[in-house]
Amino acid sequence: MVVMYDIYHGLEGLKTISQRVRGLAETFSTGLKKLGTLEVQGLPFFNIVKVKCADSKIIVDAVYKNEINLQIVDKTIVNVTFTAASLVSEVQTMIPPGLARESPYPTHSIFNSYHTEHELLRYISRLQSRDLSLCHGELLCAITSFDSLSLQPNAASAGEYARLMVIRAYHMSRGYHHRDICIILVSVHGTNPASVALSGMKIVNVGTDAKVNINFEELRKASEANKENQATLTVTYPSTHGVYEECIDEICNIIHDNGGQVYMDGTNINAQKHYHVLFRGGNGTVAHEFIVDLRGFKNIVGIEPEDVAKCLMDYGFHGPTMSWPVPGTLMIEPTDSESKVEFDKFCDALSSIREEIAQIKKGNADVHNNVLKLTMHFFGWTFAVVRSPLLSFSPNIFWRTN
Repeated sequence: MVVMYDIYHGLEGLKTISQRVRGLAETFSTGLKKLGTLEVQGLPFFNIVKVKCADSKIIVDAVYKNEINLQIVDKTIVNVTFTAASLVSEVQTMIPPGLARESPYPTHSIFNSYHTEHELLRYISRLQSRDLSLCHGELLCAITSFDSLSLQPNAASAGEYARLMVIRAYHMSRGYHHRDICIILVSVHGTNPASVALSGMKIVNVGTDAKVNINFEELRKASEANKENQATLTVTYPSTHGVYEECIDEICNIIHDNGGQVYMDGTNINAQKHYHVLFRGGNGTVAHEFIVDLRGFKNIVGIEPEDVAKCLMDYGFHGPTMSWPVPGTLMIEPTDSESKVEFDKFCDALSSIREEIAQIKKGNADVHNNVLKLTMHFFGWTFAVVRSPLLSFSPNIFWRTN
C-alpha cells in the first residue's frame, strides 16, 4: 500500500503532502506557544509536536471525546501527530533549515508514470497478472499430483507459518491437541525452524546422509519415537541442494502412518536445468537449482565466488547466491519466467568467464592483474583488457554507483 501510494502521488505529490503536513504541525505549535498554557518542545520537528502538560491522561481523555487520538509518552508529555488525513486548512510553511531533504527522491520512473486512477489500476492489474491466482490452480494440481490446493501468503516465511497453522488447526479439529511435534531436516531453509517455533510446535531435528539427502533411517526412527505427539514433517522438495529426494513417497507414508501430516516447502518448484554441479540426483540430473563448485580455483588461480559473481554483473546478470549452502560455491536458480534465449546468454557468460579462468591457469593472464579480479563493474573501462564477447550479447551492464 505504501509503495502504491508513492507511485500514485509521485515526487511533486509527495512533496506537496509533506509540506502541508509540516505546515499543520507548525501552525499547531505556534498556536500553543501563543496561548502560553502548555510547554511545546523547542527541538526541530516534522509532523509530531511534543507537548508538556500537568496530566497526560486528562488531556488525552478530553480530546478523545472529540474523536482525536493523542499518544501518551509519559505522565506529563503527549505527542500530537499530523498526517495527510488531518482535517485542518492547508498552511503554506517552509521547512526549517537543516530538515529539508536536498537529495533527489524518488527518482525511478515508476514513481513518475502513474498519477491517475486508471493508469494506476492498469499497472496494478499488470502486476497481479504475473502472480498465482485461482485460474492457475488446476495447472499446479496437475504438476504436483495433489487433489486440490488453496492460496496462502506469497512470502516464503509467511507461507510456511500459514501452512503450519493449518496443520495445527487440522489436528485440533480432530481432538488431537497434544500433536505438537514437528520433525524438521537440518538441510531446510533457515526460515523453516523459525516458522515452526512461531507456530507453537516443538522441533525434532533429522540429519542428512553423505549425499546431503534425507537420512531415511534417522527420519523413520524419529517418526516412530514421536508417533503419539507427531504433528508434521517439514520437507523442502526439491531439496535446498537442488535434488529431488528419491524416497519421498516412503517418507510421506511413514509420517502418515504415525499420525502426522507432511508440510512440503514447495518454494523450489520452478525450472529444471542440466549443468555440472556439486550435487545430483540418482539419474544424474538436478532439480530447480544447481551448485557450481569453485573451491578448486582459489588455490590454483586465486579466483573466488565473489570474482565470478562480479564478472556476471559485467555481463548484465545479477550475481547468484554465494557460498551457501556450501562455502566456496555459487548456487544458481533459474526460473520458469525466463526464456531459453536468456538462459543461453547466461550460459555463454559463464563459459566466457570459465575461459578467462583457464587463461590465468595457462599463464596468459596475471593472477592478480586480470579481468576477473579487476572487473569493469568496479574499474570502468580503464582496464587494458576488455571482454570481447561482452558487447555482442549484453547491452545491460551494472556499473558502480560511487
